[in-house]
Amino acid sequence: MKAPSIIKTFLLITIALFGWAGLMLQLYIIMQSAIENNVSIAAELLRYFSYFTILTNLLVALCATIILLSPGSGWGRFFSKAAVQSGIALYILVVGLVYTLALRHIWDPEGLQRVADHILHDIIPVFYILYWAFFVPKYSFTWRLPLWWLLYPLVYLVYVMIRGALMDVYPYYFIDRNVVAWPQLLINIALLFAAFAVPGFLMVGISRLFYQRPDPL
Repeated sequence: MKAPSIIKTFLLITIALFGWAGLMLQLYIIMQSAIENNVSIAAELLRYFSYFTILTNLLVALCATIILLSPGSGWGRFFSKAAVQSGIALYILVVGLVYTLALRHIWDPEGLQRVADHILHDIIPVFYILYWAFFVPKYSFTWRLPLWWLLYPLVYLVYVMIRGALMDVYPYYFIDRNVVAWPQLLINIALLFAAFAVPGFLMVGISRLFYQRPDPL
């Protein structure tokens, strides 16, 4: 096996192992808290899967695992597409940036929660971006691709806002109707989509400058 292939495999293994470990650790913490506080486990599971961080890290872990174990399968071919892997890179980049800029300063986790936070918000974004930078083909993407990449955060936002309206629970304070008024909420939502759109269009612009072959969706 050549050196680049060894490094690529090492990165994918690292991403998969840390990804699943971080997800399982965070799930354990939430379940343990539910038991100690006599809270519904079903409600806590729903809360767990309502965080963009969790869903995106799950997407990253699935991508790395399937490429490693079953690259020739339907899902393997899907996750091997440059457009798909680049979209995932965009999502996990935003996870790291939003946590660093908007969430890290509002609390100081300790113990296992601190470990889980570092894995999901620091280690996974860094390793996946490294994998994407060196091993994902950067074809000449079309300008419509960043609009497709916005579908995932759009569906997520619709889900959490509907859930919030029904259950009065929001995963993040900057989209919490109990914390921010409508004008500020709309501004926050616009900023969130800009956080996806701006780097997305930059990725496409760079690909069009240096690469020629289009990558079909």
